[in-house]
Amino acid sequence: MAQLKMFWNVTKCDYPEDYGGFSYRHFDGSEKEISEWVDICKYGLASPEDGREYFDNKMLSRPAYKPSDTFFVIKDGEPVATVTAIVIDCEDSHKLGYVHMVAAKNSVRGMGLGSYMIKIAKAEFCKRGCYGAYLTTDEFRVPAVRCYLKEGFNPVEYDEGMESRWIKWLSENGYHNIDYVDEQGQKLKTLLPYPVKFGIFGARRGEAYAKCILNSKGAAVVTCVCDMNTRRLESVKKLCGDSVKCVTDFDELLNSGCDAVILCNYFNKHADFAVKCLERGISVLSETTACATMKECVELVEASEKSEAVYMLAENYAYMYQTLELKKIYEGGTLGKAVYTEGEYVHPMSPEEYARYTPDNKHWRAQMPSCYY
Repeated sequence: MAQLKMFWNVTKCDYPEDYGGFSYRHFDGSEKEISEWVDICKYGLASPEDGREYFDNKMLSRPAYKPSDTFFVIKDGEPVATVTAIVIDCEDSHKLGYVHMVAAKNSVRGMGLGSYMIKIAKAEFCKRGCYGAYLTTDEFRVPAVRCYLKEGFNPVEYDEGMESRWIKWLSENGYHNIDYVDEQGQKLKTLLPYPVKFGIFGARRGEAYAKCILNSKGAAVVTCVCDMNTRRLESVKKLCGDSVKCVTDFDELLNSGCDAVILCNYFNKHADFAVKCLERGISVLSETTACATMKECVELVEASEKSEAVYMLAENYAYMYQTLELKKIYEGGTLGKAVYTEGEYVHPMSPEEYARYTPDNKHWRAQMPSCYY
C-alpha cells in the first residue's frame, strides 16, 4: 500500500532558534556520523541489525542527495535526532523540496523536536528557492502526522483510495476543515468540512468579530460569549441569536465545546487566557498585542509549541503600509544585518478622547505607560 503524501506551499520562514538545550548543525558525511545517523534511525525507522548499507540505500541512492542536506539535532554535544531536506531540480527550472528520514532517539521524544526539525527543513527549502515541499508518511505514525499538519503540510491526492484513507485518519484523530491538495499543492477540496465553533471573550470589541463570523456563509458560528457586563452580552445575543450561550466565567467558555476562542478582553490580560485555551487544545486568536511582560511571552510561546491547537496574533499594525515598507527595505539588505531593534507605537489623543477610551483607573490604559503599547 502506498504511503500517505503531504505537501507544503513554501512561505518565507526563518531557521528556528536553539531551545531547551537543543541546537542543530549539518551532517558531515563522515563514517563516524553515518554510524550515528543509522543509530538514530533505529528508533522507529531502521532495524536493529542495520548498518552502513542502510545509509547507502536510503540516502546515496537518491541522485539529488548531498550530505549537507542532512541535519543533526544536538543535545549535550551528541546527535539525538535527524532530518534531511533534499532539493530536487524540476524540468521547468523550479525546485521542489523533499523532507526525508525524520527520526529521534526515544530519550528526546515528546520534547517538541518534531516541529523543530520540520522548521529546519522548511527554512532550508525557503533559502534554496523551492516553490513547495512534500513528504511521505504512514497512518500509524499519528504524532508525526499531527506535527506535519500543524506545520502547514496538507494531504495530497496522488494514488487510488487516498481520499478515503485521509478522511478515515482525520476523523479518527479529531480533525476537520483540512485542505486536500494535488501534487503541485493546488487545493482540490476541503476534507471533513464543518463550521468552526467560536467562543468570544470580551463582548464590546468582540461584537465586531461576531459580525464577521455571521458573514462567513456558514463556515463559522458563534457558540458562546463571555463578559462580566451582562448588558453587552445581551447585545451580542441579539446580534447572533438565542442559540449563543452567554456566560460571565471564562471556564464556562472553555467548557462550552468551542473549537477556537477570540480574545477581546483587556489588552494586558491576554496571555494567561491564551495559555489556558492552548492547554485545552482550543485554538486562539488574540485580538491585539498578546503579552505585557517577557515572562508572559515565554509562557505563551511554550504553550503554543506544546499544543496541537493554533495560536494567531491579530495585531493589524504589522500590516500597515509603513510597517510593510520597512520590512521590505530590511529584507532587501539596505540596512544590513539587524542585531537589535526597538519601536514605539504612537497614538496621540486629546484629553477628551483619552477620557473616553480610559473611563476609570482600572482600565488597562491607566495601568501601563503609553509607550509600552
